[in-house]
Amino acid sequence: MSYSWPGNIRELQNAILAAAVDAPRNIGTAHLRQHLSGKAELPKEKGTPLPERIISVLENSVRMTLAQMHADLQVPKPTLHRHLVRMVSDRKIQRIEIAGSVLYVLHGKISDGMNDSFTSRQEQTVTMAREEGRITRQRLADALGVSIRTASRELAALVTQNVLVRDNQRGKLSGYRVLT
Repeated sequence: MSYSWPGNIRELQNAILAAAVDAPRNIGTAHLRQHLSGKAELPKEKGTPLPERIISVLENSVRMTLAQMHADLQVPKPTLHRHLVRMVSDRKIQRIEIAGSVLYVLHGKISDGMNDSFTSRQEQTVTMAREEGRITRQRLADALGVSIRTASRELAALVTQNVLVRDNQRGKLSGYRVLT
């Protein structure tokens, strides 16, 4: 509201179109801020504590990287990282790794909005683990028709993403269950 819009309605239209392309769901001030020429004139929302700002940014998008949050929140990366580590340990948000990228999501939102980033094998693995209560590497390999090594990689990826957790069994009996 406080932006002067020097390009008038055309600048507004262009900013909204560009933000719509970048925003995964709802367009927020952070998305518009990236596409405006007079960024210094925008308010920085400094009155709100940083953890609340992080949660509000994550509510507007399904998942974000540290770099995306840094651009949206305009907070130094070390400060942002320190708060993210604390919020992960407090189980307010989750840190997941997909295809080599570290992403942050609201805690418990993996099952809501993250399935689009799972591979079909990972979706099948989670479904089987939910239905059976737990799953072993051998059971997964047999069900998917893949090697034990491939099944182990799929399970390890889901453990890294905080979707599955190992149970206390050892050796061939060791299994995984869905993290609730």
